[in-house]
Amino acid sequence: MQGGKIPWKPLLLTFGSLLGFNFLLKTLGFNMTTFLFMAVLLRAVERKRWPVSIGVALSVALGAYIVFEIGLQSQLPTGPFGFFGF
Repeated sequence: MQGGKIPWKPLLLTFGSLLGFNFLLKTLGFNMTTFLFMAVLLRAVERKRWPVSIGVALSVALGAYIVFEIGLQSQLPTGPFGFFGF
């Protein structure tokens, strides 16, 4: 916060992204939704360059897949595309 002002734009973008994550989770699956969520946050809120945003989002989605699907053997929504939807 600068001078006691609330930064509304990043706050609303983050909240909207969380709502979008919630609504798209079953439709697109966990991996694709996590990738999109992280890419939007990094590009729109943090103002990272596209290569950085995509690389970090892909790493986070892949890391979450490894931890939850492989390590913990949990069943996450796969969506209509299977693993990542590519």
